[in-house]
Amino acid sequence: MQVYESVDRIELKLPFQDTPILNVYVISDGSSATVIDTGMGDGTSNMLLLRGIEKLGLRKKDVSIIINTHEHIEHFSGNHDLVEATGARIVAHSIAKEYIEKPSTQVASEDILRTLPDGAAEQLRRWSAIFKTVKPSTVAETVEDGDVLEPIGGMKLRVIHTPGHARGHVCLYDENRKVLFSGDQVLGSGTPYVGKFPDGSNGDMDDYLTSLERLKKLDLKLILPGHGPTVTEPYKRIDETIERKIKREQAIIRSLEKDHAKDLFTLTKEVYGGAPEEVFFYSSCVLAYLSRLKKQGKVEYSINGFNMEYRLKK
Repeated sequence: MQVYESVDRIELKLPFQDTPILNVYVISDGSSATVIDTGMGDGTSNMLLLRGIEKLGLRKKDVSIIINTHEHIEHFSGNHDLVEATGARIVAHSIAKEYIEKPSTQVASEDILRTLPDGAAEQLRRWSAIFKTVKPSTVAETVEDGDVLEPIGGMKLRVIHTPGHARGHVCLYDENRKVLFSGDQVLGSGTPYVGKFPDGSNGDMDDYLTSLERLKKLDLKLILPGHGPTVTEPYKRIDETIERKIKREQAIIRSLEKDHAKDLFTLTKEVYGGAPEEVFFYSSCVLAYLSRLKKQGKVEYSINGFNMEYRLKK
């Protein structure tokens, strides 16, 4: 489906409730093509991606570049087979490179799993099983903030490093056409997961909101997101995303105002609700908010046995 001049979208199904579709973008001038993100890497996704490329009138060998917007599994797992089929080179941020080349580093250890509630541990085991099936791929070129990729289907794409959702996340901006490929930084509907793990890895809410404010300074006409429909009112969508994140942060503050101190899982249940496995998933989101509030001097924590308890700072 053409979404803009020289830009087509191929939709691939995902096994996730909140983001059931990944938007893969193909930028082409008719003889060469660049693919942005590659899906889960399963047989069906790989087949549909190649079939979609061929339906655009392109040959496999016309695909010369693959750009991964970040290091989350549904955005890079199709790299290996697409490179084998096309000979394309992979481009990603230097931080994302490590995870793309060694996806097994994102597999949870049994030591960690034994400390979790049964439902949460089982969910994480399922996730880890998926990572174990991902074929590694080599990033041929790393990019940093401000780098320019050209020519790509007549588009000159400036790399904007937007950490927050993931540490190695980038958006791609065509200043001439005022088009932004936003990856998961801005979605077509809803807001992206921003979660921090206890070791400090994965996402960062403060970085995420700072990255959104940075995007607001761009001259934008259109946002092409990694999930959801094309965004035709860029600034409204960015503001809606910021507002929703701030509202969730305020809900956490209100919850802490009710009691002297709360551990992470209790706080998560009050703010998000849900089954044990959902509580574990959303607890990383709550931790991202708490880390931001701690940085602002609004929240402090103490160790109580094996639990970390949070309270508003007086």
